[in-house]
Amino acid sequence: MAFAAAQARLLSLTLHKSDLEYRITSLCNQKQQLATQASAYAIAAQEAGFAGNINDTPEMLAIKYQEDALDSEKTVIESQHQAITTELESTQKMVDNNIKKDFKLNLGS
Repeated sequence: MAFAAAQARLLSLTLHKSDLEYRITSLCNQKQQLATQASAYAIAAQEAGFAGNINDTPEMLAIKYQEDALDSEKTVIESQHQAITTELESTQKMVDNNIKKDFKLNLGS
């Protein structure tokens, strides 16, 4: 019964790890979209003859704020991902040890 519970735990951890990886990918895609928006805005401002610092405009500051928020969220998720990875390795090691112990052939008898 302990083996089944450990396997269920492994599957649960793997699912959670995959979910975190998907969220990291999604955040990276969102950040890429923001970079594309910033680039398009900079090109449009340059073509319109904007003479000031483009990075100080409200549009660019809003994009920078969004990028910072995404970076912060990504850092939190990466921390969770590392913790799940460590727990997954630990659980896998426990399962492997249980298998070795439970299914060991007693050749010395």
